[in-house]
Amino acid sequence: MGYCEQQTLALKYVYDRLGIEARPVFALRCRFPAKVVDGILGSGGISGHAWLRVRIGDKEADVCPGAVTNTPGVVQFEILSRVHTWQPWLQPFTHVGSSIENVRRDTMARRSLKKAVKGPVDYGVAYVDLP
Repeated sequence: MGYCEQQTLALKYVYDRLGIEARPVFALRCRFPAKVVDGILGSGGISGHAWLRVRIGDKEADVCPGAVTNTPGVVQFEILSRVHTWQPWLQPFTHVGSSIENVRRDTMARRSLKKAVKGPVDYGVAYVDLP
């Protein structure tokens, strides 16, 4: 649950308690494949992203909690820009970026759902007309 940064920092907390060396990193541009989120196919695309670089022996491997298919060194995204070490003072800026990205995804999901469904949508609790 949460944005990539929140997921990454939660996983780092667990790794820290287990004595596993990990550092949070981010890139301003990563390419993501299309995937289903909340039952709706998202188109994927390019956005900023945060994940961990975990020390395994004398090597570092990318570790991302963003997909269940990820394993150390195998992630669901392609890095398109320079990778930076994440710092706590970045948090207000990365929250804004995450909010913008989630508004974009929500807008795309609404458009996709509106095309697929004519009329009110049954969410199991109430009927809602899509704008």
